[in-house]
Amino acid sequence: MYFLTPHCPPRRRRALVARCLLILLISGSSARAFAALGDGLSLKQALALALERSPIVVESALEWRRFQGAAAGVAGILAENPIVSAEVGPRRDQGWGGNQSSVTGRLEQPLDLFGQAGTRRRAAQDLVTAAKARLALARAEVAARVRLVYAAAQIATVRGALVEERLANARRSVEALQLRVKLGASSDIDLRLATAETARAEAALAQAQVEVSRALVDLRMLLDLPPNAVARPSDPLLAPPTDVPPLTADLLSHHVAVKAIEKRRLAIDSEIARLERERLPRLSLGIAAERPSDRERFVGLALSLSPALWRRNQGPLAEARVERERADYERTTTLAALERQWTGLREERGLLAQELRAIEIALQNEEDARNLVQAGWQAGKFDFLRVLIAERSVADAKQSRLALWAELANNAIEIRRLQGEEP
Repeated sequence: MYFLTPHCPPRRRRALVARCLLILLISGSSARAFAALGDGLSLKQALALALERSPIVVESALEWRRFQGAAAGVAGILAENPIVSAEVGPRRDQGWGGNQSSVTGRLEQPLDLFGQAGTRRRAAQDLVTAAKARLALARAEVAARVRLVYAAAQIATVRGALVEERLANARRSVEALQLRVKLGASSDIDLRLATAETARAEAALAQAQVEVSRALVDLRMLLDLPPNAVARPSDPLLAPPTDVPPLTADLLSHHVAVKAIEKRRLAIDSEIARLERERLPRLSLGIAAERPSDRERFVGLALSLSPALWRRNQGPLAEARVERERADYERTTTLAALERQWTGLREERGLLAQELRAIEIALQNEEDARNLVQAGWQAGKFDFLRVLIAERSVADAKQSRLALWAELANNAIEIRRLQGEEP
């Protein structure tokens, strides 16, 4: 490479080598961090990775820091730097022959009166508060997305485990029927039915593995993990709760989206106040020194006034007032949408809970029926077709319960997000 050849300057060579070492150290630390995850990734680790690497969160944090820097710039007592002016030239007092040198100097400091400095600082600080609220909103949305994707990966993993259990039962049935066919206790038709059920279970397992792979790919993409990182959910899938807290009057008003809009409204109000105060006259207090001739000296105070005659912030004030109306409308529509979403989630949670209770009862009865049918088949009272139907019924009931768990988990995550419990 060029920086390793003798033609490269030593300073450039050292800089390039240091940069390469830094890249290697960063990549090595990232690789060690991903290797520490192993095959298991908890929800807490997934949330930490997403909140650290999500582009939305990173950009919101940088915007917050930018407004903090702007607020620090106007936090001083004097908003503007002093103005220094000087004049040097000849003065003619006695015709063409009486030229004398003349020097004039002036030091002025613009003053913020009538609350101009306070409104400027307040406007800058309210922008920081609004940016922080947007950062909290971004973190909440990213955390909710991580919970949804993590729950989908858990559901896909459990669904694959259920299909593996179905395949194991089908293979045991094939082994038992092969022995019974040899002994003459069953016909070849039962063996073919069991073999067909095994093939169906193998196909279902392949499909379940595809779903697991897709869910893990979505999780890696959301967490910005490398392609070779095997991040499987390590937290066990728990039955989601079926109760919903009541909707209070101030619950939705404390939602992060509503808070972000309210902070933006405050920032707009502060900006309007700043623009209105800046229409007032600006005063500057200074010291003037003058030497009009060799025998004259003058030192005194200077006061200047800059009235806002033409530039009165008409355009920015009109834009700010329209933006204030837009924020009011956005707050109203956001509250209405959140209330509708909350009502829909409560109704959906109640219906899903009823369906889950019915599925639990049906699954218990189907498992009891399967056990009885298997006992009767082994005793020679039933044919294998009834055993196959009973096994399929149990497998379908378990898959239906798992699908309800997935819907209830998503419902719980949305309710958690509406309650402002993210991340």
